[in-house]
Amino acid sequence: MLLSWTVYGPPVPKGRPRLTRGGHAFTPGRTKAYERRVALMALQAVCGLPSGRPSWPTEAWYSVCLDIHTPDRRIPDVDNVAKAIIDGAQGVLWENDRRVIRIIAELKTVCSVEPRVDVSVLVIDAPTGWEHQRSRQRRSRGTLEHG
Repeated sequence: MLLSWTVYGPPVPKGRPRLTRGGHAFTPGRTKAYERRVALMALQAVCGLPSGRPSWPTEAWYSVCLDIHTPDRRIPDVDNVAKAIIDGAQGVLWENDRRVIRIIAELKTVCSVEPRVDVSVLVIDAPTGWEHQRSRQRRSRGTLEHG
């Protein structure tokens, strides 16, 4: 299953956590606002799926492809833009961003095209042995319920 959508506007890289004087960490406001916009665009994309198709699976494995279009005067770190997109989609497309096991991101500096990030998310099969390994790890930590 493939889901594609666009986040319009200049890409915003994930900002580093800030600390208050009391030592509490918080996400910068610009990052939070961008992640909310990503979540809204992802939700609109999911709601736009044709009826009759299965609902979007939130506990699958995912491959994410990003085409980051930005003016050439402001080139963001690709990995931080990817992190902001993936964190923003958490809770909408996946329950936990650990389910994203492949990321392909390409920076495209352009002057004439509107800045944006084109996002494609593909549901993929789990790599061989991962489910068995994860199950063993949870069992060894005592987190599996026995019924």
